[in-house]
Amino acid sequence: MKRLGVHSIKGILDRLFLVLVVAAPFSFIPSLATPVAGFSSFRFGLYQFAALLFCVLVVYEVIKTKSFTRALISETVFRISLLIGFVVFMGLVDSVDIVRGMIMGVSILFLVALTWCVYWYVSSTKRSELFKIMLPILLKVAVFYGIVSVFQLLIAILTPENALLCKGCTSTVFGFPRINGFAAEPLFWGNALIPFLFVALHSYARQRSRLSMLALLGVSVSIGLTFSRGAFLAVAVGCVAYEVYSYGVRVVSYSAKLRSLGFMTLGFAVSFLLLIGSAVLLYKDAPYIAYNTARGMVEQLTLGAVNLPIKQEVSEELDVVAQSAEVPAENEFISEGLVEASTSDRTNSAKLALTAWNRPENYVFGVGAGNLGPYVVEAVESNAPRNLTVYIYYVLLLAELGIAGLLAVLSLYAVAYKRLWKDRSEVGLMACAIITAFLVQYWFFGSTINVVYVWVWLGMALGVSGLHKKLPKSVILKHK
Repeated sequence: MKRLGVHSIKGILDRLFLVLVVAAPFSFIPSLATPVAGFSSFRFGLYQFAALLFCVLVVYEVIKTKSFTRALISETVFRISLLIGFVVFMGLVDSVDIVRGMIMGVSILFLVALTWCVYWYVSSTKRSELFKIMLPILLKVAVFYGIVSVFQLLIAILTPENALLCKGCTSTVFGFPRINGFAAEPLFWGNALIPFLFVALHSYARQRSRLSMLALLGVSVSIGLTFSRGAFLAVAVGCVAYEVYSYGVRVVSYSAKLRSLGFMTLGFAVSFLLLIGSAVLLYKDAPYIAYNTARGMVEQLTLGAVNLPIKQEVSEELDVVAQSAEVPAENEFISEGLVEASTSDRTNSAKLALTAWNRPENYVFGVGAGNLGPYVVEAVESNAPRNLTVYIYYVLLLAELGIAGLLAVLSLYAVAYKRLWKDRSEVGLMACAIITAFLVQYWFFGSTINVVYVWVWLGMALGVSGLHKKLPKSVILKHK
């Protein structure tokens, strides 16, 4: 595969696969909202279309290789995919809202099919040539996303209404703007950049090239500017997975890994300084703004475990003090109660979901895909929103797909880990860190269709195990 040509189906697949990997942050924008059946956040855009086209072309290739088609029946990944499809069907049979069930059911089956298609493509491709081409492209794109994040921060500082940011990203929440890039919110922007971070981290540890250095700095600053606790925790746990797996690969020295991790930490430190600096600029007349901003950041990152005192100017006149306490000045910003409000929002929705699942008829197959909101309104809490949002994906899967669906999805990751551990390759090293970070992120969001790239990387992790060595030569893609 000397170059990515487009003169054949295989050449188009090469290009589409590259798009799915490098354009992950575009899975939300550009896209069109299709709020059918009460799904106000359901969107379909160019990224989803590229994923769908990729699946269609892979199926076409599979049909052409009939000998491989027969082997699918005994393949673990294929069997798990069929199990997820069965679970979705069983949930649909007794759905409160069958239209919502069909829409979300098709979405889940699409993601599972995409995972299998990526798995087949990677496992039947000469991966050494594939990733040799992908690596410099990923690093260059990481630099680009870093520039986008810094540019968006600059625009937010210079415009009074924090232009180019999402509704909850403005400086009125934390005192500084949070960057959401091309995503719906900062968490998703940080989540989409995780693969670029670990690719840059490993590349810098291996080569110490200028490109890998800029990529690592750019992507770590970008994730830091989102100020997303979920992204930070995912990166930390992913680094642990990277360290554990690297003992089996032994291609990077301990000092090189420390140097790379230290540079990544520097990038996050720079991003925090930029956030504090932006608050100082936006609230330049507020007293102790730098300290109070840093204090709020520490409280948020530690979930309230560290609660430093707030600094305020104290007036000599008691009545002035009382008045200022009731009506804060326009140039004053003190973020209080954010940790409590965020935690309460997450736990309350999760409790409703678990209450809906905790009934004998819902234990195995759940309330049905896309039916959590309607079921809660009908059987649990009539005042709950029909489009109930659960911010923990594991809880959402358990409530809507039951124990069978949750275990089936986690089984795909279990198979990926097993194969990656046997593979012990550099590509496997990065893939292991990335899917581990995504598993951590599942504790912080409950979206499906807007994180298509997560399933792309899961398919890649399943496929990098060198399975192509076990397949007949006739089914290995020939790249020109």
